[in-house]
Amino acid sequence: MPHNPIDYAIQCPIKQLSQHQQEGDFWLFNVTVDNLPTPQKQGGVPPPCFTAIEFGCQFAFENSVHPLFLFQQNQTEQQTTLQLLSKHPLPNTQPNHLSVTPPKPSHQQMVKTCQTATNVILLGSELHIANLFYLAKIRSQQPNTQTLALLHSETNFPFKAKPALLMTPNLPPEAIGACTLLEDWNIPNRLASQQGFAGCFDGSLEALFDYWLTQKNSRIQNEEPWQVILCAPNKTQKKCRP
Repeated sequence: MPHNPIDYAIQCPIKQLSQHQQEGDFWLFNVTVDNLPTPQKQGGVPPPCFTAIEFGCQFAFENSVHPLFLFQQNQTEQQTTLQLLSKHPLPNTQPNHLSVTPPKPSHQQMVKTCQTATNVILLGSELHIANLFYLAKIRSQQPNTQTLALLHSETNFPFKAKPALLMTPNLPPEAIGACTLLEDWNIPNRLASQQGFAGCFDGSLEALFDYWLTQKNSRIQNEEPWQVILCAPNKTQKKCRP
């Protein structure tokens, strides 16, 4: 029976590994691995592997149960360097391998939407915020487009919230906190939390998104439709689907 690549994880040997503590007790890992080999057919059956580390892959260290979320990556002909976000530092034993599971087609559609859509709203929650940053950087490189990012955390954010410098309509006036890095990429953004953080919208991601939708739909809009991209746990995705 042919193998389904989604069922298999590749154990990539780690060439270099470092960790850096971020705001809010998050951890950012810099991991360098060799590029994956091109699969060779064996008896007409594709082997259980894939050919590239890309957005949507699932990551974990071999001796840890905690998932890692892709923040940024850089690839050369020989190796790939990944920046991965986690809520946990390295395990007691330094891992020798990074477990990589191939992406689902829906993740590749997210990248395509970021590259081609005129208007995109990015919704990110918890550790999935790392993926939002990956997609936001793609958006920052697309000319003549509009992008808005709404970020949520039930605890802390992996960055310091600062007063927003980029104004954008259809959002609560009390929501003035933003992520500086996203603003550096010229992407307006706002934050939501139920922890009472200064400058944050006091509520859930779906509540902030619903506010934006309601305000936007109550006004005459002469623009291209907005594409919604969700980077969030499944329970939050279900609540945020328009």
